[in-house]
Amino acid sequence: CTCGSIVCFDPSLKPMVGYARTATIRAMPPPPGDAAAVRATRARYYEHIAAQPLAWIGRIGRETPVAYLQPYGTVILTPSGAGVKPALLNFVTGRGSLGDVLRVPGLFRRALMWLWHYWGLIGGVAGTVLAIRKRMGWAIFPLLAWVAYVTGVTAVLLIEPRYVFPVMFAFSALAAYARVRAWDWLGAHSRLPAWLPRGGAAA
Repeated sequence: CTCGSIVCFDPSLKPMVGYARTATIRAMPPPPGDAAAVRATRARYYEHIAAQPLAWIGRIGRETPVAYLQPYGTVILTPSGAGVKPALLNFVTGRGSLGDVLRVPGLFRRALMWLWHYWGLIGGVAGTVLAIRKRMGWAIFPLLAWVAYVTGVTAVLLIEPRYVFPVMFAFSALAAYARVRAWDWLGAHSRLPAWLPRGGAAA
């Protein structure tokens, strides 16, 4: 951005979403040369950004799965150099102990966050499939529409775990439906202990 004002390079263009293709512009000291040369240099910057729109599509394809697979908040709870992954890797390769893994700061809180996150994602997908097979597509349409809307908007602009976190309530609701269906199936096939309630069949 600029200091004090934002300059539109071509006011005749319609509003649009910019591509995620970047370049570096020197801010201090002011660029040397006359005004025409400076303007030509700035024009090459914007041409560089617009030259490869497929880079924007590639970024979306790379970053969207990453944003969904990383539970929001687990990175915030991780002090520098205290991740679970390095400790687990050291334990598996024999360079660390199980105690090192258990001593990772916030391990159990993060484990619960990972468990809830993936229960929502996997169960949500399963619940969606089960609901559609039961011809309940319109019943879950608001949830799926919310997921599609948030994903579409954030993927085009900037997709990160914190921005897709609002869709997790929709995944959790769908996962709860999958759990109820699974529980009813187990009860109907006598796969549950006698002391557990069977419940009615899910709609």
